[in-house]
Amino acid sequence: MPTRSSSVRSQARTLGLVLAIVVGPAGAHTDDKEAIPDEPGGRVGLAAAVRGLRASDALPSQGLSGYLLLGDPGVDHRGTELEHGVAQLGYRFTREFGVELAVGAHGSDPAHIEAAWLQGRGTADAVDWTLGAGRRTPSQGPVMTYAGHLDQFGLMPLAKQAVTNGDWIANGSELGLKGHADAVDWTADLGVWSGSTFPGSAGSPAAPGLHLGAGGDVAGGDLTADGFVALFRPSGRGSRISSTTGGHTHTAPTCDASLNQVVCFDGHSRIGGVSVQWQGRDWPLALSGAVMWRQEDGSLESRNGLGQYSSRIHGDWLQGIWRWAPQWKVGARVERLSATQSLIGPGALLLASEAGLDGYSPQRRATAMLGFNHDSWLGVHLEGGREVAGQKTVRFVALRLLLWWDHGFAAPER
Repeated sequence: MPTRSSSVRSQARTLGLVLAIVVGPAGAHTDDKEAIPDEPGGRVGLAAAVRGLRASDALPSQGLSGYLLLGDPGVDHRGTELEHGVAQLGYRFTREFGVELAVGAHGSDPAHIEAAWLQGRGTADAVDWTLGAGRRTPSQGPVMTYAGHLDQFGLMPLAKQAVTNGDWIANGSELGLKGHADAVDWTADLGVWSGSTFPGSAGSPAAPGLHLGAGGDVAGGDLTADGFVALFRPSGRGSRISSTTGGHTHTAPTCDASLNQVVCFDGHSRIGGVSVQWQGRDWPLALSGAVMWRQEDGSLESRNGLGQYSSRIHGDWLQGIWRWAPQWKVGARVERLSATQSLIGPGALLLASEAGLDGYSPQRRATAMLGFNHDSWLGVHLEGGREVAGQKTVRFVALRLLLWWDHGFAAPER
């Protein structure tokens, strides 16, 4: 396991690499619909957040024991770390065809590809369409997509952590439609994604996903609503036995005939979410909220038992941001997470303990934020809050430094 000093050096090297890629100022990380310029030409950018966090104890959300994730101990966010960094390049060759590449890094994890996307677009019967393939975050709407990802608040929402194990990034393809009806702008995205990413498993069939969104003028502001669903069929999705030591990982352990130090889930997993966002035009106020869920039914097995497992995980959050001066803002976010689970079969009690289900407790988090933006490239946020899990309460305070740059360039003349 790397030492703290080697982790810091690794973060510095990663951030230096990201900075070297960028040739001009860049904006916050966006999806392909925004990263690829509207006109022929390119856009290159960088966004990064560095966080220092102090807490009275390890945060209860560190491993989310009791919610059947990957069974690793999670990341202790106390101390100073690279919360997230992204280098992004978008280029449009013609009005119909463009590409995007995004490389990200966070904590002591190695740099990884967050997006490598080919996109075609056109218009038919007053409906704009896009068709893309490659790697990216499936469409879920801006509230759920960007929560915890270079966000107004530093910690990943509890709901997103429990439902998709953080940011959901997958290989696949997606057809997007966008139109206008009366006073409503609407979007629809139908995708087919690799079933190997959580909550799926290696070798599982493709996972279909659907996103619907609508927006319009409501109460003197812009209101948008989004919802998404995706269906997985995990086969042998591994979770490390809770007593196993080891570091944080994004890879599920292997489920083989030995079932060595692992519990394995086979069955159906359905994830989804609904979000609403309102941005005032006359009032410098933004309100948003989301509900996310994961429903699973199937079998759970270890060396010591086999049972029929059913779970309903539910999480939500509400937040508000008020810009009380051009460069200053205050905000608050409140979150809840809970689950209903059952396990029936031989050795169910021991199996539940191995899967960490006996460590379950509802969780809550409340966070307040004061932010200052300098020009258009630097932000400083001060946060304070607390997490509650069962009888345990942990208070925390964090200082975040956010950097973003953006540079666009025209396509060469022919």
